Amino acid sequence: MTEELKIQVMDELYFLTAWAELLERTALSELELKDALAGLINEELVDQLMYEEEHHSFVRVVPFDMNQFETSSFLNTRKGLLWLHV
Repeated sequence: MTEELKIQVMDELYFLTAWAELLERTALSELELKDALAGLINEELVDQLMYEEEHHSFVRVVPFDMNQFETSSFLNTRKGLLWLHV
């Protein structure tokens, strides 16, 4: 993944962002976005989160699950924020 692609995706993840919104904002294909997110999550730059009704909050998906990307939201990690701004 290119640094430009990393920045393009991560620039949209300063706040919790749902898959559909991220797909629209980045103008990437579904496959491109899935691959980019998988790489960013593997590098611990981005977290995958899913809403749990039981807890009335978002919880991190560990290990990440590409099959659940469409129902997930994403957010830069602290490490990701530092990577963007150092």
